[in-house]
Amino acid sequence: MTDPGDRGGHDEAEVIGERWRRLLDVPPDRARYLHDLHDFLVAAADEPRLRVLCPFTSHLDLGFRRSVAESPNRALAWVRPFGPGRYLIAGPDRRQLHTPGPEPVTTWGTPPVPGALGPAPARESVALVLTVLDRDRTA
Repeated sequence: MTDPGDRGGHDEAEVIGERWRRLLDVPPDRARYLHDLHDFLVAAADEPRLRVLCPFTSHLDLGFRRSVAESPNRALAWVRPFGPGRYLIAGPDRRQLHTPGPEPVTTWGTPPVPGALGPAPARESVALVLTVLDRDRTA
């Protein structure tokens, strides 16, 4: 993926659209975490409120920003794969990712961190991201 600050003469909506296209296109040789995020990305792409946000990955998690600019534009929400087709959702503080469920570790073998919503299937996870966005907007 290109540098988020380098728009190369394209407007913000075009750059965000291209980011979505690249994340949704998962050829076999892509990193495992992108495959793990695929079901969520497909469900999120159908949600207009998420489709206008800039998706990006960091430390195997998916984040959403209001714009392409890296700074001071903080992430609004985070998504972490947690088992086949299940996801943990957190607000701007990614350290909140956690589950009280029976699985003690994330899909890549690390322990979860306290405070997230989920784990939930892709469509429910999209609804949880929208809940996080609404909560943070009214806070």
